[in-house]
Order: sequence, then structure tokens, then C-alpha cells
Amino acid sequence: MGEFTGIAPSSAYLDRLYGKKKWSPLLAINIAIGQGEFSVTPLQLTQFYCGLANNGLVYKPHLLREIRHPDGSVVKVAPQFIL
Repeated sequence: MGEFTGIAPSSAYLDRLYGKKKWSPLLAINIAIGQGEFSVTPLQLTQFYCGLANNGLVYKPHLLREIRHPDGSVVKVAPQFIL
């Protein structure tokens, strides 16, 4: 199961949508606060900041650090990278 690609509009995207320079600077402010045509999921935004903070290295999202079995054994779950 996947998710749709998010949209972080550029000026070229807005030109295609509204016409060459027919969008207002107020629209850019609206996009800057995460409204309007800006359409990404919280997970997509988190992945973006992960890559930004780690010089382009992005981890695959995961929920576990380790698995503890009833017999006391522990299996570590190593993070994986998205290539």
C-alpha cells in the first residue's frame, strides 16, 4: 500500500495552473503556511526534513527498535535507508 505523490508547487507549477504570472504574491504566502496548493502528508514532510537534516540520507519509516520474545531473547531492528 502506498500513498500519492505530494505537491509542493513551484512558480512554474503556478504558471501552468493560473497562467504566466497571473497568480498573486498572497498565494505564495498561503502556500508558505501549508495551505492552498501545498499538498503533502505529514509523513512526506517528515521524510523531507529527515533528508535535509542527514545530508540527503533518508531512513525508511519504521516503528520498532527491537522485538522482545517471551523467552527473553531480543532481536534488534536496524533502520533501513531509502535509496
